[in-house]
Amino acid sequence: MNKKELECFTLAFFKEHYAGFPIGEIIQDECPDFTIRNRDTVIGIEVGEVFQDLNEGNSGSYLKSIERRHEKTGQALINALRDYTDLNFIVDIEFSSLHDFTNPKIGDIVRGCLAPCLEFIMNNLEGWVSIYNDQCLLPMEVNSIYIQMLKENTVYSNVQGGSVANLHLKHIEGILAKHEKKLIDYKPCKEHWFLIREGNYYAGSFNDVIIKAPVESKFDKVFIVRTSKNVVVELK
Repeated sequence: MNKKELECFTLAFFKEHYAGFPIGEIIQDECPDFTIRNRDTVIGIEVGEVFQDLNEGNSGSYLKSIERRHEKTGQALINALRDYTDLNFIVDIEFSSLHDFTNPKIGDIVRGCLAPCLEFIMNNLEGWVSIYNDQCLLPMEVNSIYIQMLKENTVYSNVQGGSVANLHLKHIEGILAKHEKKLIDYKPCKEHWFLIREGNYYAGSFNDVIIKAPVESKFDKVFIVRTSKNVVVELK
């Protein structure tokens, strides 16, 4: 999903899970992302996202950037394999934690993975295999590749692993400050609400929310939208 689609998804989830969602016409906009208008009031809703490693300067998530590169690489491998076969399969790549890479390197990685993947796919109509770096010459950025033949639909399984942190105030201070600075440029609204979305992927996942409410903020209301937990946490 692109940024606008994620914003709409977040708002729809919030509307479904927050009993105090205001009645009115929802308008997708900029500054803020949405306004909800009725005869009595206008409420502005801004949407943001929190990551495990988002720092106070809100300079971005390194974990999320890695996940994006891994996803691009997996999809590029799928596309390359599709040039040779119409068979269906699932591919999961375990990337090396010791050898990071940039986007221009993705093509080389895909070419290095292509031959061993094709060897299995072209000779097997069912079953699965794990291809390890010590069994064949995979690129150093890849530890192993898992392939399983499917009857329908070819997919890339972008599985990310590791322990996840609890969500503390320090994780949202940067994103709060960033969006509060923009409030002066927002369209006039009676109230401004801020939805902080927790993602359904490793970089944006947390265990428990350990934040004492209410938090200090220039927004009138602040929420954590926990899509993976099917819950909304009101912080202000």
